[in-house]
Amino acid sequence: MPALNSMTVSFEKNMDVFQAGQIVRGQVDVDLKEDMKMRGINIKLKGSAKVHWTVHTGKTTIYYHGRESYFDDTMSLWGQGKSQSGEDPVLTAGRHSFPFQYQLPSAGLPSSIEGCYGYVRYRAKAVIDRPWKFDKTATKYFTVLDMYDLNQDPDAMTIQTAEDSKKLGVWPFASDPIEVHVQTDRGAYCPGETIRLSGTLKNGSGTDIKETTVQIRQRVTFIATSPHKSKRNSRDTLSEIKGYGCKSKDEVDLSKISIQVPAIPPSSQRYCNVIDVVYKLKFIVNIPGMHTDMEVDLPITIGSIPLKSYYPQDPSFPLHPVEQPPPPSQGALYPDLGFAQWTYPGATDPSAPPPPYYAVSSTGPVTIKDDEEKGDKYDMGTKQFAPKYTYYDWSKHS
Repeated sequence: MPALNSMTVSFEKNMDVFQAGQIVRGQVDVDLKEDMKMRGINIKLKGSAKVHWTVHTGKTTIYYHGRESYFDDTMSLWGQGKSQSGEDPVLTAGRHSFPFQYQLPSAGLPSSIEGCYGYVRYRAKAVIDRPWKFDKTATKYFTVLDMYDLNQDPDAMTIQTAEDSKKLGVWPFASDPIEVHVQTDRGAYCPGETIRLSGTLKNGSGTDIKETTVQIRQRVTFIATSPHKSKRNSRDTLSEIKGYGCKSKDEVDLSKISIQVPAIPPSSQRYCNVIDVVYKLKFIVNIPGMHTDMEVDLPITIGSIPLKSYYPQDPSFPLHPVEQPPPPSQGALYPDLGFAQWTYPGATDPSAPPPPYYAVSSTGPVTIKDDEEKGDKYDMGTKQFAPKYTYYDWSKHS
């Protein structure tokens, strides 16, 4: 009969979103049915990036991969370390808690991201070190955010503009042109903010256009370094809305079209050399029949700290929260109590950005199958994980 009932890793006050330089605090809880002899209990903190894919050419299979390590440290919580000698101690039956704290490196940590060909991932793994036997482990993943400040981006306020023209049919029977001119209200946004469009759609053809489509598109580039440098892209539509149509020989104003930015990682992976993320807004004129649609692209930047000029009126927000409430039992937004119910220090800074929610990635959780560790199939931790990203809901500050 197994001596170990359970082993879990938890973070203090359920705080599982961090920035470079912050302290990760938590505890390892162990429940034993009977006494267990072991070398000791350790906690391993690790941050890394990995990309990988295979290419099959005839009978040849090429395995492309690339890795980066940001930190990889082990701390002893109980017992003796691997370098110590002597009789292995015995942990008695019952429940035991072992607190830990670890300060993340002060710089150089890219934002967490999970992709189809790779990831940037951070985790805390508890290990019961048993000589000559398989170790018992429990893993807890957490999010690290590189707080990309849009106020430091010189192009953040730059309006993005695109236009196109198309005639239906072929000469000499081609129609008058369909013309689209569209622009954003700025060039950079944070999750939760709204992208507002303006422009015109002129339909000179004899065909009614029933609708248009607006999409937020993401392209993630994965960069392998072995056996030689190679790249692979994934492209996803993260959000989509339907907009106005336009009758034949008519014109419509596009100024009331808007789309909200979902919970997604920032554009800049400035500390990661194997994964890059870019975004664009795609405006599509859906032309019925056998005609191809018109499409125009507007590049946008996604950040973590919003532009000061777009804060709500008279925000008077505290600088930083000092406590993060437990996550809600349902729903993706985290915390779920609203800004006013957080606990803050007494001093306030009116120029500081409002504290964000942390929202679960709009792409949802992934099942973690590869963590570069042997014996993971016996791990007692969760296999489902979704990073969380800053999310600014201005309606909370009206």
